[in-house]
Amino acid sequence: MRKIIVILLSLLALFVVVAGANGGCANCDYGCDCEGVVITFEDTTCGETIGTQYNGVTFEPAMSGSASNGNKVAEFTETTTISFFPEVSCVSFKHSSYAGTQATAYDNQGNVVDTASGGNLFIPEIIELASNGDSCISYITITYQETGYAEFAWIDNLKFCTCQREEIPEFPTIAIPMLAIIGLALVMQRRRE
Repeated sequence: MRKIIVILLSLLALFVVVAGANGGCANCDYGCDCEGVVITFEDTTCGETIGTQYNGVTFEPAMSGSASNGNKVAEFTETTTISFFPEVSCVSFKHSSYAGTQATAYDNQGNVVDTASGGNLFIPEIIELASNGDSCISYITITYQETGYAEFAWIDNLKFCTCQREEIPEFPTIAIPMLAIIGLALVMQRRRE
C-alpha cells in the first residue's frame, strides 16, 4: 500500500513540474504553406466598406472595395489593423503601394511576433508574417509610406491559417483526483488495521 502512495505522490510531483510549462502554439512556425482561408475580395464592389463581413476577421478602420488591373482588392488610406479570431499561425497577402508597405504581427498581449515590408511603385508583392511558435498572431497592422503622391495602398488574397494551441491541463484537474485516490487508499489501509 505504501508503494502505491509513493508512486501516486511521485506522479503528482511530476505533474506539478509539467503543469508549470506554458501552453504554446502548435504548428505555428511553418509559414503560410498550410491549407488556410483565403479572402480574395472578389465579392466586394468598388467603394463598398470592408469591415466585419468576413467570419473571424475584422478590418479597422474599415477598408473599401476597389479594383486593380481588373481584380477586386481592398484599399486603405491609413494604418489598418486586421484582427483574427481565433488566432492564426501565419498571414500572407498581396499588396501594392507607391512607396512601400510595412506589416507587423502581434500576439494577444500586444507583443510583436513578426514584421515584414516591401513593394513600391505599385508593383504587387507578397508579404508573409508567421508566428514564432511561442505565441500565435492575434492581429496585424499594415502601414504604407506616405509620399504626398498616391496616398493609398491595397491588399488582395489575404490568406491565414488558424493556430492550434497546445492545451496543458491546470493543476487542480489532475491534483484533486490524485488526492482523492490517495485519501481512499489511506482510509482502506486504516480499516484493514
